Amino acid sequence: MAPIEEVREATARLDQLETVPESASSSVTALLTRIRGIVLEEGTDQQWRDLVESANSADPSNASEVAELIRALQAAPNTPLPPNGWLFADLAALDLARAVNSSPEAPPVEQ
Repeated sequence: MAPIEEVREATARLDQLETVPESASSSVTALLTRIRGIVLEEGTDQQWRDLVESANSADPSNASEVAELIRALQAAPNTPLPPNGWLFADLAALDLARAVNSSPEAPPVEQ
């Protein structure tokens, strides 16, 4: 499965849950840390600023909030060049997606 498909499947699974699966909690922490670590500069696009702000106020146990953060990260513009730290956040989102998709607590997604 391609990485983007893994992320889409994970966000669909998270949408069906109230809380993030326990087995994925450390991956959520890593994602939030990486998003908060994105370097915002004067010319940084507003979507990136909003993403970092959302990560600062997100409830790490709330599955729908985490799914929305992942979607916002995926939708953030990459031209001009994204801010420093975006790749770490993107990789953390993929790690979280894999943790959610392999969790027995997350319901299967109908294709």
